[in-house]
Amino acid sequence: MQVLDQASEPATGASGLPVGLLAPHVSADDCTLSRLSRSGVRLTLHQARSLLRQGQDWDATGTLQRQVDGPTNLPDIWHKEAAWLKPTQLVRAWLAQPGITFQGGARVSALRQIGDQWELLDALGHVLARADRVVLANANGAMPLLETLQTTLPALGIRANQLPAMHGVRGQLSWAMHQGPPDAAFPPFPVNGAGSVIPVVPFEGGAAWFVGSSFQPDSRPPSPDEKNHAANLGRLHKLIPALGQVLAKQFAAGPLNTWKNTRCVTADRLPMVGPLYQADQPSLWICASMGSRGLSFSVLCAELLAARWGAEPLPVDAGLAHALKALRGVAAATENI
Repeated sequence: MQVLDQASEPATGASGLPVGLLAPHVSADDCTLSRLSRSGVRLTLHQARSLLRQGQDWDATGTLQRQVDGPTNLPDIWHKEAAWLKPTQLVRAWLAQPGITFQGGARVSALRQIGDQWELLDALGHVLARADRVVLANANGAMPLLETLQTTLPALGIRANQLPAMHGVRGQLSWAMHQGPPDAAFPPFPVNGAGSVIPVVPFEGGAAWFVGSSFQPDSRPPSPDEKNHAANLGRLHKLIPALGQVLAKQFAAGPLNTWKNTRCVTADRLPMVGPLYQADQPSLWICASMGSRGLSFSVLCAELLAARWGAEPLPVDAGLAHALKALRGVAAATENI
């Protein structure tokens, strides 16, 4: 398997999320998103236990979910099967597996089908790679490629409106190093509900705390970092008021460290994973739109791809797997009536 990425190296510190929270989604009706997230969390935890250093790259701390945005009488929920995890380290571990080749500095601008193979081209039309099967796992970057293919290869029948509507949501994480032992206001485990706080993570030779994340549609002009930091602090005041008071001075004094990027989100908040056109042996697939739950869904979606390619049992029941299919947009739904 060959992995192409526009970054010069896999999951660089400049682009990779420094730490994320792995916890299941909860709903009163135990909706599809909730059930899928539980399966995804279990699979990702298995990968962490197999490939990463506990206490350094991840830790099975559990997570407390506080119900701060609903009725005040809702109880908190303790998630035993939850953890913080450094995605960069997990990606590096995956890319180090046998049979994987990483090609950095490779921005794919177009695809061209030559017989049974695909050629991946750069902006000048030079061939970056050739493959029998291609998976677009580039989030919002998939749409320009698909729109081009609708014109250059109409016979495939690829139509963007067969996919669920996608949009980008910007997010910013606020973080800083602990100066000495953590203040007593920090909880002993991550807490989420109105945003999240990960209290202590080994980082850059010390320990850091992380609070986030902001939400802003990418259809609007980006907000200044200071405004996003203030939004993160506002959520922290709701989530853990005592900690919000302790960190308010640090937020005000600045500058805090910032990590920001754009999430790819579907209207139904579910990833899309599957072939991009109808055929007995489709060779162009997509695995994208993890939203804010990339740690919960990435391993699950990869297992779904592998199961379909190898005609193996699915990692979740067929109904849940069907909810993630890529071709579930307006055109596809109309054709199935």
